[in-house]
Amino acid sequence: MHRSTAPVRSLWFRWILCSGAGVLVGIAVGVPLGAPAEALLGMALVLPAVGAAIGASLGTSQWLLLRRRARGAGAWIVATAAGVAVGLTGGTTLVEAVGLERGNPVDEQLALLVIGASVGFAVGTAQWLFLRRRGLGSSSWIAASTAGMAFGLVAGGVVAELLLGGIASAVGLGVVGLCTAVGSAATTGLAFARIAQTASPPGGA
Repeated sequence: MHRSTAPVRSLWFRWILCSGAGVLVGIAVGVPLGAPAEALLGMALVLPAVGAAIGASLGTSQWLLLRRRARGAGAWIVATAAGVAVGLTGGTTLVEAVGLERGNPVDEQLALLVIGASVGFAVGTAQWLFLRRRGLGSSSWIAASTAGMAFGLVAGGVVAELLLGGIASAVGLGVVGLCTAVGSAATTGLAFARIAQTASPPGGA
C-alpha cells in the first residue's frame, strides 16, 4: 500500500507547489502590467491581459511536471492562459452585472465565489480539452478545477480580510492568489497523479 500511495502523494504535493509558485510569479508580473495595459489597450482589456499573464505563468509551472507525459507545452500554456483570462473577465463581468456591493461582507464573499468558479471552470475546460486530445482526459477535471478555485478564492479572501487588511494590499492579493492556486491544484492533483502514473512518456520529449 505504501509503495502505491507514496508516488501519488509526491506527485500531488509537487503539483500543488508548482501551481502555487506559478500563480505568485504570475501575479507579480501580471498585476503591474495593469496600468500599461489600460493605457495601451483600454480598460476593457486590462482583466484579460492580467489574467493571461497569470495563466501563462501557472501553465508554465504546471508543465514542468506534465511535460514528460504529454506533448505540446505551448498548447497547455496557451490553454491555461486563455482559461484564466476568459474566466476572470467573465466572472468579474457577471459580478458587476448582478450588482454585488463592495463593502458588504456577504456580497464580497459571494463575488469571490462566482469569480473563482468562473476561472476554475474556464481553466478546467481548456486543460481538459488538451488532455482529452491526447487520450488523458479525466471526466472529473473540470469539476475539480471549478470547485478548487472557488473554494480557494473564498478562503484566501477570508484570510486576507481578517489578517491582512483586505485584497487591496499586495500581500493580501498574493495570499488570495496562492490560496486559489493551492485549492485548484489540490483538487486536480489526484487526477494529475493518475495521469502521470498511467501515461507513457512521449518519445523524444
